[in-house]
Amino acid sequence: MVPATGAFPTDVRNDALRASRTHPGAVLLPPAFTIAEHIGDRWRPGSYVDLPTPFRARDVLSVRLRVVDQVERGLTAPERAAYIKAADRLEADRSHEVTLADRRLRIVRVERMIRFGPDGPEGPRRSDHDPELPVMVQDQQLREQGVDPDEDAPIELNEATQELMRLFQAEQRRRVDRGRTTPRTTPGTTRRD
Repeated sequence: MVPATGAFPTDVRNDALRASRTHPGAVLLPPAFTIAEHIGDRWRPGSYVDLPTPFRARDVLSVRLRVVDQVERGLTAPERAAYIKAADRLEADRSHEVTLADRRLRIVRVERMIRFGPDGPEGPRRSDHDPELPVMVQDQQLREQGVDPDEDAPIELNEATQELMRLFQAEQRRRVDRGRTTPRTTPGTTRRD
């Protein structure tokens, strides 16, 4: 359970080798599901969360195609229509793969495990990506920029964020009209299965 040489950065492989000695035990967790994309000659995981069922992964992918990718990829009107059509097919067929003109996406099963050692479960490794600064550091940075994080000033949304909001609201209306509420990935909403 250690990455092959050259498959990952050296520090990631070295941390995995170290963990195989310090935390040699392993407990398998229930599988999760996520979305991978075929890029070049390899399947690569997307920046999607692990979800408990294929249904939830399909639902997240549908929202990505209908809403998020529309804005993030700066799609033209014909490209947007193709993405919406792909999302319609994905939902109607309950399929696990969708192909667009330039992309191939698949819902994949993810096997997960926890390593255990004499001191208990393994904690984060030095090579684990952790881009978020501690909250107090973020707070201090905002104060140094002249922003009071305690003030309840209205947030000004840029044009792309406003478009995302409009598309999410349209998707919510579409789902309500079809007898479904929005996916759990949208903050503050629920979903009926």
